[in-house]
Amino acid sequence: TPRSVITLNADRTTTFSDDIVIDQGNSGISRIHTGSVDGSDSGGLTLSGAGGTSAGRAAYIVLSGNENTGDARMLTGNTANAKLYLIAGATSGSTIRMQTAGTDTLVLDHSKNATFAANVTTIGDITLGDDLNFTTNGFADISNTGTGSMRFKPTSQTLALTLTGANA
Repeated sequence: TPRSVITLNADRTTTFSDDIVIDQGNSGISRIHTGSVDGSDSGGLTLSGAGGTSAGRAAYIVLSGNENTGDARMLTGNTANAKLYLIAGATSGSTIRMQTAGTDTLVLDHSKNATFAANVTTIGDITLGDDLNFTTNGFADISNTGTGSMRFKPTSQTLALTLTGANA
C-alpha cells in the first residue's frame, strides 16, 4: 500500500511520516516538533549532523518528551578533539546562563567572568593564575573539612606555614 512520506497541509504546515511537524504556532515563531498531544509526549526528536544518530557517526541533539524522560542532550561526535561550543553574541552584555528550577546556577558574562550561585566542589586541585580575593562584610573562611594539615606555599616548593590539629 502506498504511504505518504511528506504531506503539505492547507494550514501551511508540513508533516513528515506523521512524526515531525514544522509550523509557526500561536507565537508566529517557526517550530519543529513531534505531532503528539499533551499527556502523550512519550517520544522525542533527534537532530544529527550526519546519517546516523550516534556519537560514532556525528554530533547530535536529543530532545525527549515529558512522558519520556524530558531530557535535552547535546553530544559531540566520537572523534579526536571534538568540541561543544556555546556561543553568546560578541556584544557587551551577552551572557551564557545555565539554570535549574528557573534560577541561574552559572552565568558566564562577556568579560569572561563566571558567577556560581552556590558552592563549587572539586575532586582535584584548584589552580589560580592570579589572586584569590574575598569581598565580604564578615569573615572569609578557609576551612579544612578533612583530617590533614593545611599548608601555605608562596611557591610550589617553598613552605611558609603549616596548620595542624585544632589550628587547621
